[in-house]
Formats: sequence, C-alpha cells, structure tokens
Amino acid sequence: MKRKNTVIPKYRSLRMFIIPFILFFVLTGPSTSFILLKNISLWNESYKQKKEDNNSSKIDSLNISNEGNVIKADSLNSLSDNQIKDSLVSKSDKIKDGKLNVSIGNNNNNNELNLNDSIDNILGWYGILAVIISGFIINRPFKLFFRNLRKGKKNSVKRYEYCRKWLLKTPLINSGLFFIYFFVINSYSLFRILTNQFSNDETTRKIYIQLFPVSIVASILVIVFVYFWQKHKVHIKYIEHIFTPDELIKRIFNLKVGRIRNRLWISSSMTTLLPLIIVMFYLLMSLTSIKEVGEMNVEKAKVLLGTYYKDTSSMDMKNFYSDFSKFFYVNTINSMMMIVGISMGMLVSLIYIVLFVKWTTQDIVQPVKELLENMKRTGEGQMDQYAIVRTNDEIGELTEGYNDMSLKIKTYINNITKINKANSRFVPQQFLDFLNKNDVTDIEKGDQVQKEMTILFADIRSFTSISEKMTPKENFDFINSYLEFMEPAINSNKGFIDKYIGDAIMALFGNKTDDAINAALSMRKQLFLLNRQLISEGKSPVNIGIGIHTGNLMLGIVGGSERLQGTVISNAVNLASRIEGLTKLYGTPIIISENTLQNIGNKQNFYVRYIDNVRVLGKKESVKLYEVLDTFSNADFCPQIIDYLPEYQKAIDFYLDKNFEEALLIFEKMQLICTNDPIISMYKERCKHFNQKGIPTDWDGVEIINEK
Repeated sequence: MKRKNTVIPKYRSLRMFIIPFILFFVLTGPSTSFILLKNISLWNESYKQKKEDNNSSKIDSLNISNEGNVIKADSLNSLSDNQIKDSLVSKSDKIKDGKLNVSIGNNNNNNELNLNDSIDNILGWYGILAVIISGFIINRPFKLFFRNLRKGKKNSVKRYEYCRKWLLKTPLINSGLFFIYFFVINSYSLFRILTNQFSNDETTRKIYIQLFPVSIVASILVIVFVYFWQKHKVHIKYIEHIFTPDELIKRIFNLKVGRIRNRLWISSSMTTLLPLIIVMFYLLMSLTSIKEVGEMNVEKAKVLLGTYYKDTSSMDMKNFYSDFSKFFYVNTINSMMMIVGISMGMLVSLIYIVLFVKWTTQDIVQPVKELLENMKRTGEGQMDQYAIVRTNDEIGELTEGYNDMSLKIKTYINNITKINKANSRFVPQQFLDFLNKNDVTDIEKGDQVQKEMTILFADIRSFTSISEKMTPKENFDFINSYLEFMEPAINSNKGFIDKYIGDAIMALFGNKTDDAINAALSMRKQLFLLNRQLISEGKSPVNIGIGIHTGNLMLGIVGGSERLQGTVISNAVNLASRIEGLTKLYGTPIIISENTLQNIGNKQNFYVRYIDNVRVLGKKESVKLYEVLDTFSNADFCPQIIDYLPEYQKAIDFYLDKNFEEALLIFEKMQLICTNDPIISMYKERCKHFNQKGIPTDWDGVEIINEK
C-alpha cells in the first residue's frame, strides 16, 4: 500500500503545552477579575480592620541592655513611669555612645491578605513549568523522529520502537499531564476551603470558593481540548509515517470501539454545553442578594424594583425586606459582568466550534475521501489500494471492512489470474483469440472456427529405443527438459503449442507461414544446444524430424459434459503428421509440403529443394515434398549444395521427364561433392534402377508410401 500523505509533517509539541495554559488563563482571567472586583469592598474593610487592630495592640515587652545589665519586663504595664524614666536617663551617656539597646516587641502576628503564598507559587508557576518540561521530554523522541524523516536521515531502532509504542497514547499522556496538574491545584484549593486555611480571613476564603468552580470548568475544557487536539494530529498527520501500510489496513487502536455518535456528542458539548455553563456561571456571579443591601428604605426599594415600584406610601419596608430577602438584583458592576460573561461564553464557543468542527470534520471527511479515492482506483483495476484506518469508530470499521474486501478481491483476482494462466498452459490464449473468446470461462462445447493455418509436427527420432535405456522418471525428466528447449522457439515465432503427444509436438501458426519455417529452424538450433548439454552429461545426443503443412482446418472445443478440450480437426493436420514421419524415410530434418512452400512470403530467406512427389497412407492425392535446408545444426549438411541447387533442380527435371541417364550423370557429379547427402544418394539409386530394370508403364513420378 502506498502512503497517501507524502509530505512529512513537523511534530510540534511545545505549542501543545503553552497554548492550553494561555487558554486556561483566558477562561479564568475575566471571572477572577470580576470576583476580586466584587469583593474589593469586603477586602478593604478586612484590611482596615486588621490595620486598626495592629495600631491598637499593646507593646508586650521591653528590653534595655547596657554592657550586660538588662532590664526586662513582660509588659510595659508592669513597669512604672519612674522606672522607665530613671533607666533611660541613667543610661543617656551610653545612648550617645550607641551602646544602649532598647527593643520593644509585639507578640501578635501581623496578618495581611495574601492570595499567592509560597505553596500557591510552587503549585502554580512551578507546576506549569514542570508540565511543559515533562511534555517536552516525553514528546522529544517524536520530534526527532519526524525531523530525521524530513531530512532523509535514519532513525535508531530504539527511537522507532519508542514512537511505535507511545504514539497512539500521546493524546492520553499529554492530556494526562494537564489532568495531574489541575487535579493537584484544584484539590489543594478544595482542601484550603474545607479546612479554612486562610488565617481566619473569611474574605479570602469566600474568593476561593467563588473561583473554585471557574477553575474546575476551565480545567475540564483545557484537558479535553488537549486530548482531542493531539488525537486529531496523531490520526490525521502522524500515524502513517510510523506504522507500516500492512498494519494500517486494520484498526491498531488498543481502545474500546468508538462511535461517531459519541464524537458528535462530545463536539456538541464542547461547542455548546460548556460555553453555556460559562455563561450561566457569569450570570450567577452577576447576581447580588438583597440581604447585602442592609437596612431597607423607600429609596433603596425604588431602585431595586425599578419600573415595578408603584406606591411608596403603601409599602411596608419591614415586610418588603422579609418578602424579598431571598431575591437578587443586578447592579452596574454586575451588568458589566453579565456582558463580559456572555461575551466570554460566545468567544469560547466560537473557538471550540472552529477547532472541534474542523477536527471532527477532518476526522470524518478525510478518511471517507481516502476511502472513496481508493474505491475508485480499485474500480479502475488497481487492486493494491488500501485505505489507512485512522479512526476507531464506524468509519474505521468501514475502512477496515473495505480493506478486508479489497484484499479478498485482490486475492480472488490473483487466484483467477493464476487459474487463467494455468489454463493457458492447457488451452493457449491464441487458441481463445482464434475463437474470439476473452477468457477460458467463455468457451463452450461446440465453439469452432474454420481457418487456414500452418501445422508443425516435431518428433524425436528413435525415441522408443532411447527410452528403453531410461527409467520412467528419467524418461519424464528427459521429455520435460527437451520440451523446455523447444517451447521458446515456437512461442518466439508467433506460434503456439496445441498439444504434446508423448515426445511429439503439434504447433499451430495462424499469421504467416514464414513463422512456422523460422520456428522449425529455431528448434533445430535449440536441439544443437540440448545435445551439447547431453554430451556434457555423458549422454547420447538426439535428433528430431519436423514436418510442416499449410491448409484449412477446424479449430474448436470438443468433449463431453464434464471434460472439454481444445483441438483442431482437418486432413491438413493428418497430412502434416505424415510428412513429419517421412523425415525418417528421407533422412532430412525438415520437410514441408508444396502448399506451405507456396504460402511462404519471403522465399529468399530460406534454402529449399524439391524432395519427392508422394501419396501417403490414407490419401488419394499426392503431395510434393520439399526440404528446408538446415545450414546450422544438420551434421550431414553439405554447404556446397547451396551453390549446386540449380544443377540439382535440373537433375530433378531430367528425372521427372524419365531422362534417367542425364539425371544420373548430374547426381553422380554432385555426390562426389556431397558424399553424405541422402536425397542425392536416393535419386542416384533410382536412376540406376530404372536404367537397368526399365520404366513401369504406369509410372508417373509419384511414390506410394504405405507406412506412417
């Protein structure tokens, strides 16, 4: 499977930890400001009260020391004015010399309002720094891995295994770091609230109580934001560069199977429900209880009721306060808070809509697009197309199902292709082409076509005697070795093997007769190579005879209901077989019929000579035979015969004209040059016979062959 995303992305981790904290402060900042603003009056009152308490507190101790003489008192009240005066006057010289030390102590603690104590700093800013550093360390191998991929560098096995093991878990890991941080912060805040760890400062505790739900909501938003952001990047950008294509055709997520419905619920919640919660929270914050107004009067009631206020004289302020004490009102600051809160809710909703809709859309649309693209390519015949399973929901299940189906289709087509290829070894494709069939499954019994073709028969000479010297297995191995040499000579010359008949080969040529002649000569060359191999193995060489005839034949399918076979039926086929048998009689390797000779397109490419006019067994008509001279592999071939072909043909003409004496003179002359030529020797003997015995009265130059 080829990778769809050819651009190797950058692995960005730092922004994954900085942006969420910025988002957290954006979410909590306005509400924190308004909470502090709302409680500033109470804060000021608390501060003034503490200051007054400090100013009015007693001086608890007095120490006056002079070179070891010390006046101590637990309280100034325990010393009389004269004692203090006398002590200070008597030591005036020492005071001038700077040797007198007077210290007044106060045992009361000076408590001031401080929201950011040392523990808050450690859990706050140092905690943020710890989260960022931890995230950077955990995600560093991924960053280096993708950097090396972009630069074409090789990653170490250890880093590769780390990335494979933890990539799919990074959404949980990164969001988990934020979860731990916010859990600790919020738990500590809750602990302080419940245990009242504010030095009896009720104002600070009240502020913490109001800030706590803001922090909880913002924490949830940030944690979910980080999880889905990283999950989106892993599934859409990173996954295909770490896992192999074969792995990605299946769901590799070790998680519970998800559902698109759940994803849409989460997306809707993040973009609608949680922003509405923020709005509702600001609305609740913007309400002030009527109890906080204090003692009620007509003017206050008029302001509180607004247009609903009707008759001042009939209103009992005492009853009004008791009736409306559980109600709330919205003041100027609260109105601003409502506007800001609603705006914040809209802003958060907009941010999450843009991001979550984008992520959800890409998580759904991109896998579907990839799936449709691969389906289109599969339909075009590209069977090696597989889609990456990017999600663990119904789309991932659909993609995995498609991949499984595509794999099965590919396997099925490969099997069919193998079967067709195997069938083509039994029923050649050229055979189907002649029948105008695209596939072997299209053929039926009785399919046939009449066509003029050239038939080639080839047989091993004296194979029976050769096979008697070999075991059955050796016979099989020898035949296969022999056919392995001969088959390319036929296929390369646009012919096809119709059948093997023991050690014999029947081949058909439907284009040009020249192809059959070239195939015969190529077979003789292949025989030369085979014999050289046999001799090197200490075995005896073999010889073959080839007979070729051109004529009309019926090519088609024969058989019964359970067994069919492609074959050719014609007298031309039988004649070609008889001609091949005559190669033994005449001692020549290649014999063709007159029809074949007449159909040769480029006769100048071959050396051909007349052999005889014969009537074979089972035939009423005679056929003229010709030899195609094998100038390469025939051991008995006489090269000079080519130069004497005109003389040879002249002698044949004398012979057919019954002028045996003139023919004999030429044949004897030629035999002196080509002593091993079997055809010249045959005609020399015939001429002598007719000169001595005379010519039969019915002699017409046709030889009767009574054997196959």
